[in-house]
Amino acid sequence: MDQVITVPIALFGPVAYYQCLLERSYLLDVKEVFVKQTYRSRFDILGPNGRLTLSVPVKKVNGSKTKTEEIEVDYSQDWRSQHLRSIRTAYASAPYFEHYMVDVINLYSVHYVKLLDFAEASFNAVKDWFDLDLDWNLSKDEIAGRSSIDFAQIKDRDVSASSYYQVFFDRFDFISGLSVMDLVMNEGPMGRNYLI
Repeated sequence: MDQVITVPIALFGPVAYYQCLLERSYLLDVKEVFVKQTYRSRFDILGPNGRLTLSVPVKKVNGSKTKTEEIEVDYSQDWRSQHLRSIRTAYASAPYFEHYMVDVINLYSVHYVKLLDFAEASFNAVKDWFDLDLDWNLSKDEIAGRSSIDFAQIKDRDVSASSYYQVFFDRFDFISGLSVMDLVMNEGPMGRNYLI
């Protein structure tokens, strides 16, 4: 049996994130102390001016010691409208925009109390979009003695990923490390071939 690896949660993580999950047994580490400015609460898309990071504002209910499972979504700003506007601008001319934007709008219409709930909803959407055999396997205890994969390792792996059609191919060379949302908007269900 494969060694179990631990990985952080991700909102619409990059393609390499899902490749890692599909390769071996894993646990999503929700007992870790939350690390800000990572794919835990943000994701990158390709807009007309290049890479654009969309961040979900969060509240650390226990300060710097807040575990990922305790992080709450902050609705004091209208980030949902901003995200949807940015996604529309980025992908309105993408081949599969009309089909998948409905799902994205539905995900954004839910008022998630915890970031973990939004991450699970995005995980399930990706699983459905690409018909992936993945489970939402959460760590139940603090994890020690298991190997882990962090976002730096995933980013390194993503640099060598094979390219696919991207909306602004006439302006930019292929940009790796983008959210899996970029893949689904551009390649639709055939994007599965880039994941497995």
